[in-house]
Amino acid sequence: MIRPLKILLVSLCVVLLILVTWVGVSLLAIRGMETPSYTVAYSARTFELREYAPQIIAEVMIKAEFEKAIQEGSRILKEYFPGHSIVREIVTGESGDTHLISFVLHSSSTMESIPKPENKNIRLYALPAARYAAISFSGFPTEIRVAQQKRKLLQQLKANGGTALSEAVYVRHHPLYVIPFLMKHEVVVMI
Repeated sequence: MIRPLKILLVSLCVVLLILVTWVGVSLLAIRGMETPSYTVAYSARTFELREYAPQIIAEVMIKAEFEKAIQEGSRILKEYFPGHSIVREIVTGESGDTHLISFVLHSSSTMESIPKPENKNIRLYALPAARYAAISFSGFPTEIRVAQQKRKLLQQLKANGGTALSEAVYVRHHPLYVIPFLMKHEVVVMI
């Protein structure tokens, strides 16, 4: 009877150690991340209107289903922009299984300072300052959940007299290994 109890206690300790490590790694990943510079022009209960500073964008078109497109696009872009140069990842659904995966580069990046990619599929450009409506959420970003958040944002924007000037896009701020309740995701649309 003592042996099964000992195995149970050891198992619980191992699980607890794994959870504590996961939370610790997640907090370290979140702590060092830069977020794009913006000011809040209007804040409602469910969304914000934001004024974003100019940004440098790197993007690649990937033909794959949602989750695989994110993985493949991220892999391709990270090969050219390693380390902490990436601020956030943007996923834009184009049509069917084709997705545009974009990285917003670190605020210290300039078009002159970033390496020119050898991969012809990577496009670099400067995005001027712009105004966006944004809605935030946490947890796992499944394709269905992201689509729900896009609909919610567009409905809230319309209900408040706003007009979308672009497609609503999914924005991921943290890597997928971050514990779900600490993940920060957004859906944004240019207004």
